[in-house]
Amino acid sequence: MITSVQNKSKIINFVPFTRKPHEIPLDKVKEYKIITYQVQLDYGSYGIHYSKKRKAYNISGNKGVLFIFDDIEKNNILIGSQKSEELHSAIQSG
Repeated sequence: MITSVQNKSKIINFVPFTRKPHEIPLDKVKEYKIITYQVQLDYGSYGIHYSKKRKAYNISGNKGVLFIFDDIEKNNILIGSQKSEELHSAIQSG
């Protein structure tokens, strides 16, 4: 999975499963934080997962950055990352 922070947006490219990068507008994010999760219990398995309240992009591991949006209608998004501290820092300095 390729993840980058550009122009106040979070860009995710889940190779080879997505055709175009997914963009998270950081100006719409209420909070983002590093979390530790249990893949099987919280998301079912690795990969791209959608539900009514959340979306997850994860390949391996149990750490990531969770994005919580101002709009309660919008799904929270988890980006799994082996480098969650670096990702969090990149978003802060974005």
